[in-house]
Amino acid sequence: MATAAVPPLKIAHRQANMIRTPTLEVFELASRIPGLMGVELQVIMQAYSLWDRETLLSYKREANRWGLRVPSLAGIWPRGRSMLQTRTGEECFRKAIKAAEMLGSSVILVAALGVNCPKMDDEASYGPAVELLRKMAPVAAGAGVTLGIENSLGTADNKKLIDFVNEPAVRVFWDLDNVEFYGHASESPLLV
Repeated sequence: MATAAVPPLKIAHRQANMIRTPTLEVFELASRIPGLMGVELQVIMQAYSLWDRETLLSYKREANRWGLRVPSLAGIWPRGRSMLQTRTGEECFRKAIKAAEMLGSSVILVAALGVNCPKMDDEASYGPAVELLRKMAPVAAGAGVTLGIENSLGTADNKKLIDFVNEPAVRVFWDLDNVEFYGHASESPLLV
C-alpha cells in the first residue's frame, strides 16, 4: 500500500520581526535563514506603503530575485484607522486585497486588538464591523485571499463574530501570545 507524500513544511517570517526599518534587504536576510521560504510583508510600515504601486512592484521583484514568496500581508491600517471605521476601513481593505493579489499572497492578517476590537456584547460596536467584513469577504475571495482577523476576543466571542460574518473568506487568525495577553488562556485547549 502506497502512502501519500507529505508536503514539506513551509515556513515564513514577519518582516516587522526581522528588520526595524522597511527595506528590500529583508529578502536577502530571509534568504540566509535555512528553511525560510517567505516573508510576511507589512502593507504599511513607517514611511512606506504597499498601496504605492512602484513600492509594491519593487518588493515583488526582490522577493522573486531571492526565490522567496510573500504568503501573507499584515499591517494594513494607517495610524488612526481600524476595522471599526467602516468608511476608511473599506478603503484599507480594498488596497490591501489588491496588494495581496499582486504579490500572490493568500492571507491578510487583519489586526483588531484592544480599543480597535469590536465588543461582541454591543451591536453598535460589532454590527458595523460585521457588515464591513461581509462586504469585503467576496472581494477577498475573488482575489484568492482569506482575511484572518487577529483580535483580543475570547473563543466564544470569536465564534460569534465569525458566525455573524458567515463568509468563508473571513477566519480567525490565532496568535497564542495575544490569547494569553488578553486573558483568554484558560479558554484555549492549546494553552491549558
